[in-house]
Amino acid sequence: MITRQSARDRRRTGRRGQILSAQQMRFLSSCLPGANRQYLTSMTKTLAPRGQPIMLHLRGGVDMTDFLALADALATQQASRPRSNILFDWSDLVSWNFRTPANPEIQSWLRDADLIDRLAIVHHRRWNRQAAWFAALFRTRDCHVRSYRLDDRDRAMAWLTSGVS
Repeated sequence: MITRQSARDRRRTGRRGQILSAQQMRFLSSCLPGANRQYLTSMTKTLAPRGQPIMLHLRGGVDMTDFLALADALATQQASRPRSNILFDWSDLVSWNFRTPANPEIQSWLRDADLIDRLAIVHHRRWNRQAAWFAALFRTRDCHVRSYRLDDRDRAMAWLTSGVS
């Protein structure tokens, strides 16, 4: 299930980004294989003005199959944009049935990596393994990736908007 940006998210980012339309949210939601299951992760995608990072905030429990399918939905949304900077905010994740995927399963994320210049992941220490795997995947395509603790979210945003690698 994909939700609109909450007031709390707007306060945390310090600005209100462009929110996905209801039609775009239904599209992204319908791309996930388990879209009708109730335990799906909630995700807020905030589209920022050109040059500003796109923020993807994942909440709840993550099913690995759905996480892998999310890549296709993201690629569809990114296709018309130049290389982007993305902030993955995993601060509200509570569970993740992580497994290392097979090579065919990661091809969509590899295609996404070609559309992304910088990727920052903000997460609890509990998700270090997932963040390391995800970062390594993107680095194979020369994407700049950094991982940040929860209290360093502002540093992550600053890095995404700066021109310094």
